[in-house]
Amino acid sequence: MTKVYTLLLFLICLAIKGFALGQPLSESQIFEWWDSGIISPEEAQEMLDLVQEGNEREACFLAEIYAMETCETEIPQDTQKKAKTPKTKKEERKIQGRFHWKGQVDSLGELSKYRYNLQLEFYRFSLRLGSQELLAYRHKGAEAYFGQISTKELRSNIPLDTLWGTALFYAIRKFTLGALLDTAQNAGAHLEYAFDKAATASAAYWYSPRQQSLSLHGKSSWGEISLWSILKQNTHGQSLFLQPLIKIQLHNRVQHMGQTFSWRTTAYYHGDSLPEQARLSKTLQKYSFWGIQSLSFAFADLGNTKISASTQVATPLGADTASAKIKLQGDSGPRFLRFSASATCQDAENSCTSSDYKLQALWQAYEGRGSTYNAFANTYDASGSPNNTLGSLTLQGSAKVEYRRNDGFQRPKLELGTTYSQGVQNRFSISLILPKANFAEKLQIRNQVDIGAGKQQTSLGVTLSRTRGQHIKPLRGYMQIHGNF
Repeated sequence: MTKVYTLLLFLICLAIKGFALGQPLSESQIFEWWDSGIISPEEAQEMLDLVQEGNEREACFLAEIYAMETCETEIPQDTQKKAKTPKTKKEERKIQGRFHWKGQVDSLGELSKYRYNLQLEFYRFSLRLGSQELLAYRHKGAEAYFGQISTKELRSNIPLDTLWGTALFYAIRKFTLGALLDTAQNAGAHLEYAFDKAATASAAYWYSPRQQSLSLHGKSSWGEISLWSILKQNTHGQSLFLQPLIKIQLHNRVQHMGQTFSWRTTAYYHGDSLPEQARLSKTLQKYSFWGIQSLSFAFADLGNTKISASTQVATPLGADTASAKIKLQGDSGPRFLRFSASATCQDAENSCTSSDYKLQALWQAYEGRGSTYNAFANTYDASGSPNNTLGSLTLQGSAKVEYRRNDGFQRPKLELGTTYSQGVQNRFSISLILPKANFAEKLQIRNQVDIGAGKQQTSLGVTLSRTRGQHIKPLRGYMQIHGNF
């Protein structure tokens, strides 16, 4: 199968148009894929790093290509484009701020990774200190950045390296002009045109002593397409228009009479040489093409049933063969008892000789509200309704059975957990997981605590594990502290 045939195969899938919009990506979900063997430790760490950096969109993309799972993120509005109209000069100059610290703990209890930021906002400036040191200025369409600039500051759809330098942007009607200069001798120029609030087109020229490149980017309500091509590589002589780096993200959702149809296309393509400012994941760098095509149907009136299908195609660099995966999944049932079934063809290029089939049941055995417990205390609020200060308790569990074509039925995975929440800031959850349905074989305990008061929030999560012949020990954990002032 040639590369041309691979692209044709993906374009055929593109004509089908599909994507199942899922849930927002969380670190607990990444750890679950890691524990289940769906993704490797290296792939999990790549996604965790992106989430910590605040680049949830790229983390979602990696979730699609690594785990064949879909997720959605809330794309933040351009806060710098919102004109601020303070009431008085005094309020405008008032200093506000927030701090954030997050760390990962390994199985030895040592801090393996951490990230922290302190951000101060005053007048038209914002100062960030910590893992990223950056001074920003915004006023009436004008933006200036000094410090460690990266993907968000440079408005790039493709992840970039973080470099020390300065970037300037200035809006003139529907046009935006920009410039970049950093300490690694990179220089750049940016030109953007806004057709309306949802559709924009931009071009950027990148220069360094080693390389010159040109990037183009288009964005609309249907998604984004980026193309980045090397114009000249000084270290290897003159080379015009090498194989470009292309990123495609297209999506749409249609709702009618309680039914929802959604689709999404995501893909990367690149040659042997990449623009030096780009920072692709290590896995993506090994493949010249990697794409996901998915679709889903949801029926609210039929037990909230959802059916989805996904196709993944990948071509390694320097190879003419491609690998392909196909996944079909269906979910149905009320909240207290929901069933899920999926079939995954791991090698579609070899007539699906390796396939996985999974059946899962998720149930919610009991859910008590604060009013139930307070009825025992016989307390009521000012409106005459039972007081909700005692929060709510939920008991839930799941059972998953997997059949592999070459290995037969696997031992079922069982999980039982409880969650207690009080308001939106305070939450405690603990789950007992039996990956092989046997206490003596393998056992995991996943615990998470969220404590908040006013503008402060602290979260702590830890996973404990025990296998046959070993004592229980920590597997991994994290801690997060966030606050505003």
